[in-house]
Amino acid sequence: MARIREGTHLKVTPDRVWPFIIDPEKSILWRKDTRTLTMPRGEDLQVGAHYSIEKEIGTRSYTLECTVTELEENRKFAFTGEAPGFVRVHVSYEVIPREKGCLFIIAERIDLLKMNFLKSFFSGLFIKKILANLVKCFLDNLKSTVEFQEGKPTATWHNALNHMW
Repeated sequence: MARIREGTHLKVTPDRVWPFIIDPEKSILWRKDTRTLTMPRGEDLQVGAHYSIEKEIGTRSYTLECTVTELEENRKFAFTGEAPGFVRVHVSYEVIPREKGCLFIIAERIDLLKMNFLKSFFSGLFIKKILANLVKCFLDNLKSTVEFQEGKPTATWHNALNHMW
């Protein structure tokens, strides 16, 4: 098992960050390990809703079947996900209003499945280091994306992002 909790201050209000948490197209802009995020058609985003995330780590890709566990608009979004026989994750995104912006926190727990205790312990240490670096990159990506977008017309924002990456 590996746990990480990291945050960053954003110079935007919580309502400006929120779409980057719950909108699949905007979420994959800053979570660079996510290939696709698919919500079932006609299903509202609410506690208990199911969706899937196709992730890529290094050369391996896998699909997480996810369930929303917490949802408080402009404040908190949490889910659990599992790639059967491989990994189980618990992820939480929290937005805390602050003067001149907000604090955005990511908390993740990853459990590798079907491993004995020693292998799981040492793998957990290795994964925690990788996860810490990934989460810091995700936070930097989110900060750049939402702060760049602030005050820009939506049409030029998408074009500018395509040129940035």
